[in-house]
Amino acid sequence: MPRIKTKRDDILRKPEIDAMLEKADDRMKCIIALLWIFGKRINEILRLKREDIWIDDRFLYVRFTVSKKRHRREAPIPETYLKKIRLDHPYVPYILRWVERIREGYIFPSWSRAKKVKVRTKYENREGKTVTGEYEYVIEGGHLTRQRVYQLLKKINPDAWLHLFRESLATYMAERGASEEELMHWFDWSDIRTAHKYVKRGTKLIEKWAERTF
Repeated sequence: MPRIKTKRDDILRKPEIDAMLEKADDRMKCIIALLWIFGKRINEILRLKREDIWIDDRFLYVRFTVSKKRHRREAPIPETYLKKIRLDHPYVPYILRWVERIREGYIFPSWSRAKKVKVRTKYENREGKTVTGEYEYVIEGGHLTRQRVYQLLKKINPDAWLHLFRESLATYMAERGASEEELMHWFDWSDIRTAHKYVKRGTKLIEKWAERTF
């Protein structure tokens, strides 16, 4: 008879998350905190802009953009999902510390991809004469790539990979009794069968029925 797997051993646990946070710089601490708290895919985190994160009352709100395919042959359709977490969560300060540095644009900009552009233009000087001048401005270079974040993560923990945070959080929540519907809505899965894989691995249901009185 095949053995039923009720728990994953190859996932990240909170002590490992804490150890990574101790080694990371402020930018990576923010990325790790977002990965662990919300369980989103790295591309969804890297697409975050300053206006997608705010505080209201006792919660931190984060608005994620998720691209989903309704049919295989169709182009992905972007959808937004709003998540929130209590401000007293121990990892929230790591997010706020980095986000407060960003005034606009992407939360994790790629400075190496930004470009300086020189423009020649005509303008009136203080004497009212029309002159030709030159000025520089910076074109936003987009956000960090997932490849670059993967490289940075490997320096902190060689045994971790980016999607492992999502799998670990789902397993962690299932072990603590999260239902399939709760997992489905938290991780924005379109198929409840994905949530079922994690619930059957959890030990909470086994403990629950072990206490039955019939």
